[in-house]
Amino acid sequence: MAHLSPSVAATIRQFADHMDIEAFEATDGAYSFNFERSGRLSIVAAQDDAVVVSLTASVIIEDMIGYASHAARGGHLPERGMLLHTGINRAGQPVLAVRTTTRGFDMPFLQQSFEILSQRLNSN
Repeated sequence: MAHLSPSVAATIRQFADHMDIEAFEATDGAYSFNFERSGRLSIVAAQDDAVVVSLTASVIIEDMIGYASHAARGGHLPERGMLLHTGINRAGQPVLAVRTTTRGFDMPFLQQSFEILSQRLNSN
């Protein structure tokens, strides 16, 4: 199982301090934060020295139109130089995610990622 580097964990704690929330590392090494309006923000390590930042909405998608609408939120974001991945979790909740390397993970990346994911996830 991959674990977040100490520098990534420090950035996550800095983000939490900035948001005035507490950062607790889960047993698998990931961090998650629940936001009332935005959803659940998760930061996890990937096998290849990558960091994945995802946001899960608290709504359930149950129809094909909802799936298609959610899928359309993903794609390449040229202004940010990142790919926005879309998916659905086991509970049928929409998830958006971006990925970077450990070296590319810093406070501006985390803040921008949260902002982008939140805007895209909550857009109509």
